[in-house]
Amino acid sequence: MSLEKTTNKTFRLSNLNEEKYLETVSYNLKSLEDIIRWNAEHGIYFFRIGSELIPFASHADFRFDWKKDFRKEFSELRKLGKKHKMRFSMHPGQYSVLNSPDEKVVDNALRDIEYHADVLELIAPDDGKIVLHVGGVYGDKKAAMERFIENFSKLSKKAQNMLILENDDRSFNISDVLDICEKVDIPAVLDILHHDCNPAEGDLKGFLKRVVESWRVQIPKFHISSRKGEKGCPHTDYIEPDEFLKFRKIIDSLPFGKEYDIMIEAKKKDLAVLKIME
Repeated sequence: MSLEKTTNKTFRLSNLNEEKYLETVSYNLKSLEDIIRWNAEHGIYFFRIGSELIPFASHADFRFDWKKDFRKEFSELRKLGKKHKMRFSMHPGQYSVLNSPDEKVVDNALRDIEYHADVLELIAPDDGKIVLHVGGVYGDKKAAMERFIENFSKLSKKAQNMLILENDDRSFNISDVLDICEKVDIPAVLDILHHDCNPAEGDLKGFLKRVVESWRVQIPKFHISSRKGEKGCPHTDYIEPDEFLKFRKIIDSLPFGKEYDIMIEAKKKDLAVLKIME
């Protein structure tokens, strides 16, 4: 928001043509470059790249070779990220549901996740992460979890190695997520607001210990946001400092003693991060 730039500029699918594609992707990649530089200047070393970086790239009608067309730009972004020791993640949208009983929905989700993996392979091949929710319950949570595991196996090894699973605010709590992660051997991400809205039975410290262990030698990631109002789990503009400090105190009390990342999820984006840093 400080730069008034986005990595998510897009357009209508009906307007997909070469001119619109080249113009929009050029804007998004230049914005990402500017954001990386701005973040480095302000001591922010963890950033979520927008899923629309290459609009409609995972759509069946997309015909452009974006990796070839923007090879130079991606090479520069990779060098820039490495120079500033940036870590990157991406978060596929709500329609990427890997555990859907509808094969067409699953096929679209697989294609979308592979697109995210292709982007991160070009920018952050060593530690880029794709954050995903389990999906829907569809009347049978156990079957839905097993379906996720089954469809996870259909992803490329590249995508599997980048995927991390987050608890959600309604259906799959952190205990559910950890059960899946431990079976497919991928890291878990605890979102503390989602945990407040959809708690799992048990001790938070115990869940956090399992979350950290799921990352093995990698740097663990956590999500924090503050709740707006009493209903649902909408995010506030900023993070309540007391909530942030309380969460950090819990994490710091864990016996893992290494660096970790916290993703600030707030409507004011970088302004919320700067406020917490102050």
